[in-house]
Amino acid sequence: IIVDGQVYEMGAVFGAPNYEVIRDLTSRVGLEEASCTPRHFYTPRGRRRSLYAWHRLPFLLWQLFAKLAWLSANKYPDIYQPGLAGIHPDLYENFEAFTARHGLSDLPALFQPIATGFGYGYADQVPAAYMLKYLCWPMIMDCARGKGFVWPDGIQTLWQRLSYEHDVRFAVDIKRVTRGDEVVIETSEQRHVLDALILACPLDNALNFLDATAAERHLFSRIHTYDYWVLLAEIEGLPQDIGFLRANFAAENQGHLMLWYCRCPNAKLYTLYVLGDFQTSQDVIEANCAADLQRVGAKLRKVRAVRRWRYFPHVDTADMSAGSYEQLEALQGQNRTFYCGELMSFSTLECSARY
Repeated sequence: IIVDGQVYEMGAVFGAPNYEVIRDLTSRVGLEEASCTPRHFYTPRGRRRSLYAWHRLPFLLWQLFAKLAWLSANKYPDIYQPGLAGIHPDLYENFEAFTARHGLSDLPALFQPIATGFGYGYADQVPAAYMLKYLCWPMIMDCARGKGFVWPDGIQTLWQRLSYEHDVRFAVDIKRVTRGDEVVIETSEQRHVLDALILACPLDNALNFLDATAAERHLFSRIHTYDYWVLLAEIEGLPQDIGFLRANFAAENQGHLMLWYCRCPNAKLYTLYVLGDFQTSQDVIEANCAADLQRVGAKLRKVRAVRRWRYFPHVDTADMSAGSYEQLEALQGQNRTFYCGELMSFSTLECSARY
């Protein structure tokens, strides 16, 4: 979204040095990078505090640089490959249980800001496979060194510039897709006869138009998402940084402000991030943010824009252990159809692009 000539991200925001595929694409189209705003952690009353207690630092370093590093390199190296089929069964269990079993009990809290805060759910719900896919060793090192970056022109610019090389149609209502000796796509404008179909949309959405097989209907109906809100708001009295409210990473504080992001200093426009429950209304989300900001010592003046995402498509621990990803991969190429997108690997730009 552009306000007074400044780009504000309502979707993907940050990149990291290990984004090899994405950085190759951005370089190709001339999209520049810039350093990130500093990040800090706050109490509900606005007092800045450390992410973890200093007396826990030796235990944390041991868990990260000894235990997790060894496990990643020796027991679970396949998790770093694109996709999630054929991974070690240990990774089916939720992240909290996985870390407890391996003596990594400090890691869920350590990763909360960029896991729960960035819309990837709660450690006791999400399979460990997703967290290890996301928090690969290069990503951990980049985060520790503060090496993240943003795209001043907005990451949407990448897709716009790439689209010039392709025949892209906008605002087309897809009525029906049928597959047989050929793929027929019927839209509000015309009928297309094609050789193959690549589904890059949310796969559960495809059930609205696709002549889905029984296997596709079953697998697509098992997809879960999180209710992730991004609000662009005028705020007074808030630090011009990336501010995390750690108390609101807990599931019992769902619907409350988890973090704010000041992209443009002196503009008094911030993006606010909230995990909802698919039941709470926008009015309540905005009221919760206003109350959370008031406790911090700031005032929400006006909400300028809102984006509500059905975010982070994933399967739960039971479906992952039942072989959802192996079944999905077995369907690749059948009926002249291929699947890609966030679900097939993980909901970051890089994981999706590598897949």
